[in-house]
Amino acid sequence: MTTFGTEPADATDAVHERVALPFHFTGNASEYFRIWIVNVALSIVTLGIYSAWAKVRNKQYFYRHTWLDGASFDYLADPRKILKGRILVAAALGVMAVSKQYSAGLYLLLAFLLMLATPWVLVKAFRFSMRNSAWRNVRFSFRGTTSQAAGEYLPGMAITMVTLGIGAPWLQWRITRFVVESSTFGKLPMRFRTRAMDFARAYWGGAALLGLMIGILVGSTVGFMASLDDASRKWALNLIALPAAASYFVAIVFIKTRLANLVWGGIEIGEHRLASAQKFRQVLWLQFTNILAIVCTLGLAVPWARVRNHRYRLEKLTFHAAGPLIVAAAAAQEGDGAVGDALHDLGDFDIGFG
Repeated sequence: MTTFGTEPADATDAVHERVALPFHFTGNASEYFRIWIVNVALSIVTLGIYSAWAKVRNKQYFYRHTWLDGASFDYLADPRKILKGRILVAAALGVMAVSKQYSAGLYLLLAFLLMLATPWVLVKAFRFSMRNSAWRNVRFSFRGTTSQAAGEYLPGMAITMVTLGIGAPWLQWRITRFVVESSTFGKLPMRFRTRAMDFARAYWGGAALLGLMIGILVGSTVGFMASLDDASRKWALNLIALPAAASYFVAIVFIKTRLANLVWGGIEIGEHRLASAQKFRQVLWLQFTNILAIVCTLGLAVPWARVRNHRYRLEKLTFHAAGPLIVAAAAAQEGDGAVGDALHDLGDFDIGFG
């Protein structure tokens, strides 16, 4: 079997026909449960301080059990930087909460400044996440700048607000494109082929599905509701809330499934491509059974649900290699020295709470 992690005997004979390489996940729920329960316990005992180390342990477990072409991924983050980011976010939110008690004007000013600072925060977080992700000892990196992020985020946010949310798919597409095209593997550039209209269609499809289900629900109950007295009608409305929430859940799953395929399927790494083939009905059943299990076990099934989700996504994800990926990436990365590493690490932090 030919591996794309090593160079062929004669590089000039390498045929750049794409070969489909599957992803594999070797973890299991019982193994991850032990990590998860310790993380939860220590995070509670330390009043949340250990949660930064818990995040690293979680990510390392899933990364190191995710395999492509005979090699696993790795997560190399320093938990102290994650803790630093969380303290920064907590301090900012704390200042805003206090200001709200004394001055509405000051609160609005701080909220506006926080919105302006969002591009800077996003760049720091993306750089940290990518820089600490690796495959075959070659790291990913993020080259985007705060000014570039502001150029994508602020106009998109303004349009989203003016259009009362209608422009949200366009904003999400702009940010996704910025993140992907500012990222590299070694120094292999990434490109994003998915169009903004594809994002919009995913949301339109979800909205149409939600409208259809709500329409059927209303049409089937309006006559029944009219025949009830006021007290009975209130009880009936409470009962209708459950299928209405279920309709919203179905629409959200539809949108997220479509977007997952569009995002992953739109990524190119050099001449290589990714493809995602998640199915709406499969994801719907997966999420429904996950929620049911979590509720019935009072949360103890969370590790099982996470493992199921991760395994399913990888089973539906394929890497279409056009040649030896690692050779080009590693060769391109040789120019990065200690000074470059120091500049990358200077001030970077992560704000994720997942």
